[in-house]
Amino acid sequence: MVGAGLLPLLGCAGQIVRPSDIASPTLRTPADVRGVVLLLEAAPPAMADEARRLGAQWADSREGRLSQGDGLASLCSAPGGVVMRLAQGRTYFASNAGDRNALIIYESAIVVGLPVAAISALAWPWYGETIIEGTLDTVRCGRNTEPTRLVASAHVRSEGRGLVRGGTIQKAQEEAALRLVTRKLFALAADDAR
Repeated sequence: MVGAGLLPLLGCAGQIVRPSDIASPTLRTPADVRGVVLLLEAAPPAMADEARRLGAQWADSREGRLSQGDGLASLCSAPGGVVMRLAQGRTYFASNAGDRNALIIYESAIVVGLPVAAISALAWPWYGETIIEGTLDTVRCGRNTEPTRLVASAHVRSEGRGLVRGGTIQKAQEEAALRLVTRKLFALAADDAR
């Protein structure tokens, strides 16, 4: 009966990533860009989705595909256009959730440890952090045929109380970090296109 009374105290993690954790850089689209071609085959779903959303802010945005052996410049339709190939780079994730949860479960398995388990769950916060690198190869049609590589990284860190699995933290943070790094890369591309 004491164990059932502990469940409301332990609770769940709540919102892992808040919108303020992934604040968006300002995207100023250059007025002289006359069409954007997005290559998203190498981008994970969250990254591709964010690129489509951001690409819609550029004039005449569309998705394209490269044929084998073709370079980015082969997708140029007119001078003033931009071809962009987005990809995920290295990923790093760390969390204390697994060790923390194992200790709390061990403490609650011992009847004498139930109060200690409740205190641990409320006093000892979990954390998780994800760092993701992304790359954006761009060609400005009519200006260059060799791609320019832009590289950015995004860091998302979350903390909370209650029980949560490390995999749950990782999934939420990875999606948020992919969206954030995509925003950063598009902001860099907009500045680079000026």
